[in-house]
Amino acid sequence: ASMNVAMYELRRVLSAHGLALDDESPLIRDRGNGYEIASSGRLEIDADKLAQLYDVYTLYSARGGDVRPVLTQLVDLYTGELLPQDIYEDWTILERERINSMFLSAAHRLADIYMEEGAFGAAEALLSKALAADAYSEQTCCRLADLYRQTGRPNAAQEITGAFGRALEE
Repeated sequence: ASMNVAMYELRRVLSAHGLALDDESPLIRDRGNGYEIASSGRLEIDADKLAQLYDVYTLYSARGGDVRPVLTQLVDLYTGELLPQDIYEDWTILERERINSMFLSAAHRLADIYMEEGAFGAAEALLSKALAADAYSEQTCCRLADLYRQTGRPNAAQEITGAFGRALEE
């Protein structure tokens, strides 16, 4: 009964947005023994897009191309941990780690570019976002502390490394 109620609500919401189940190319198809999502180019998954951007970054980087635009897109697309409500589901663990790793790699490289350009505020904001994404990333903490030292803020560097050390002890 709950599946019928859920499907009723889904039909109502999709119809309101022009995506009725009885369209020629519906978003959700009734297969008789279950339902399936039919992407057919209309469904974009942010995790897939992030992985595609990372592949483009890797390719551009290997060929000496301008990586800044693709890195900017990638770090802007990352809005946080994959499926945080399913943190204990086995199937999400590897994908969550993979996406986080791609984000951190891209964030570090883009922060380096910002620092080379003297855009220290942008680098600081990006490294802070990266540290929020992985509070136990020593590499991110060290980069942020180095940035603070380079910009004449040794107290901020000491504060961030102290906070990192305390977080590791907990």
